[in-house]
Amino acid sequence: GLMNITVDPTATGVGIRQWIWQTCTQFGFYQTCDADTDCPFSHLQTLASNTDLCWDAFGVAGPQTSNRIDFTNDYYGGNRPAGTRIVFVDGSIDPWHWLSVYKAPLSATETTVFINGTAHCANMMPPAPTDSAYLIAARKKISDQVGAWLAEAAAGQM
Repeated sequence: GLMNITVDPTATGVGIRQWIWQTCTQFGFYQTCDADTDCPFSHLQTLASNTDLCWDAFGVAGPQTSNRIDFTNDYYGGNRPAGTRIVFVDGSIDPWHWLSVYKAPLSATETTVFINGTAHCANMMPPAPTDSAYLIAARKKISDQVGAWLAEAAAGQM
């Protein structure tokens, strides 16, 4: 469970404890549902139940979570990050895409790739015969962009 902090060197997969910690202390990405909606998540998942979990597992109270999220957004720039050589990749059916930078590039060295019909991290999976034309094109755009930046670095143009 979330209270177990024992490290298991043989464990595989993504750690839910780490994700919950980041949600409670940096992001506030709670999956909640409004009453009387067709939300795909449980209606038992409320903001209160999520913030209670933060308290129970980590001793982080609701107001602390809000302050920490504000700090994270201020520090990293929220949806206006001040970075260079960034590719923001999002899928149209990924519920997290609303939290990303997906509408337009912010500078000459930041680009967005919005993939119609894909979900979370689809572009990071190995190519498959069932991949859509949108996904194939997105992978090429990402590869071309990263390749161009690496070529600039190799030529000392960074």
